[in-house]
Amino acid sequence: MLFTYGGQNLVETKTQSWNGSIWIDISRTTSTYSGANQTQAIYALWMEGTGWVNQSRDDYSYDGSNREILAVGYNWVSNDWSLTDADTSKYQDGLLTQSVYVSFGQLFTSVIRETYAYDAADNLVESITELGFFDTFILATRTAYSYSTSGVFDTDSPAGLPSSFSLAQNYPNPFNMSTLIPYSLAGESHVKITVSNILGQTVYTVVDEFQSSGAHTAEWHGLDANGRSVASGIYFFRVQVGNAAQVRKMVLLK
Repeated sequence: MLFTYGGQNLVETKTQSWNGSIWIDISRTTSTYSGANQTQAIYALWMEGTGWVNQSRDDYSYDGSNREILAVGYNWVSNDWSLTDADTSKYQDGLLTQSVYVSFGQLFTSVIRETYAYDAADNLVESITELGFFDTFILATRTAYSYSTSGVFDTDSPAGLPSSFSLAQNYPNPFNMSTLIPYSLAGESHVKITVSNILGQTVYTVVDEFQSSGAHTAEWHGLDANGRSVASGIYFFRVQVGNAAQVRKMVLLK
């Protein structure tokens, strides 16, 4: 892969293959920013005789505290962008309290809502996933988190650690064999990166460890916890650093 930066921002990632004599372009992801916030990512494939052909696009919006509140996805169809999905996030007192994913299909629209609850120390104690049907949400899954009283906190949300971090869109996206998740930490922190399916079920834990400050990249090879390849479709990767968390969507195509 080739990486191009504009200052501290990753503005282009290009994948190439070696044909025995030269590197041949396969795909690229180009990103635009407003300050340090990524506002758009466009994924394109190289077509011989045509050049770069758009495949998908994600647009991102942020609140006044630079927290992502909206991500909108599009596919390139008939030389125009066609809306495919949208992710919204809500916060309270600096903590993510709700995320809603909407997929706009040709036959029906699916909605997944996840809500988060915290204790008095701002530790994540519960996440609930619901599936939307018309105007009704049906409970699907619930995850509860517990913490020790001896100062050794559950690895899902350690308290007192630096929580400031930045997360970029995975690349390539969509992907086939593997994808990279770039992020940076403001200080030494416990980092947990999980991949879940559209039902909110955890498929794989990519990272679960303390890491130093600076830029990092995690890689997911499209496998579940048992080492088996997962099916094509939409997945979500959730990055939690201390009490802060961000969620982004990715697409696996086989």
